[in-house]
Amino acid sequence: MKKPVIGVTPMYDTEKDRLFMTRTIWESVEKAGGIPVIIPFDISKEEAEQLDGLFDGYVFTGGPDVNPSFYGEEKLDTCGTIVDCRDKVDTAVFDAAYKSKKPILGICRGYQLINVCLGGTLYQDVPTQLSDKVAHTEGPYPAMAMHNIDIVEGTLLHEIYGGKVGKVNSYHHQGIKDLAPSLKVMCHSEIDGLIEAYCSTERDFLVGVQWHPERLFEGDVWSGVLFDKLIAAAKEGSNK
Repeated sequence: MKKPVIGVTPMYDTEKDRLFMTRTIWESVEKAGGIPVIIPFDISKEEAEQLDGLFDGYVFTGGPDVNPSFYGEEKLDTCGTIVDCRDKVDTAVFDAAYKSKKPILGICRGYQLINVCLGGTLYQDVPTQLSDKVAHTEGPYPAMAMHNIDIVEGTLLHEIYGGKVGKVNSYHHQGIKDLAPSLKVMCHSEIDGLIEAYCSTERDFLVGVQWHPERLFEGDVWSGVLFDKLIAAAKEGSNK
């Protein structure tokens, strides 16, 4: 059986003007049985729709802050770096993927962007707009804080983890404020209540997580299972 091809949204190094995919994303997709392929940068909606035919599923990766204008707000001083061309390509790719009902996994920025694309909003800066009780960011990358999550029963995450409490890594200062109407909460941060994961009520596999499962998969079985589920959904879709 052919391996599913997974389109991965590109990370962009503004200083060196280059695109890249992190090793941990590559290895997570590959270990789950997929072939990760980085998506070209600065493509149009028409090109994204054409490329969609090559992919069986998608991973929307982390990166800079989403432009607040996408959810009807002015940029605050506490908002971080914005890369408009990254917003453009990610939005075009998501629209094509959502239209074709391909399986999607959103991670960190990707998780936030999907929520915005579907009509949700973000906290531009969690510590100043919600709470600073949880260290959602700690030190320069790749150092990451860890915190507990409360998992909603009956969700895919509850099925994967097998319990109502878990622990995740954390490397972000933005987060979901208003959840898009077509999304359902799968867990919250235990202390400040920030939404940490969702799934779609309208698609078979559209899952987003605020943390970085690709940086946990080697020592944390259930983080690897998220990629397993993505690949399984991609295989099923490609066989239809």
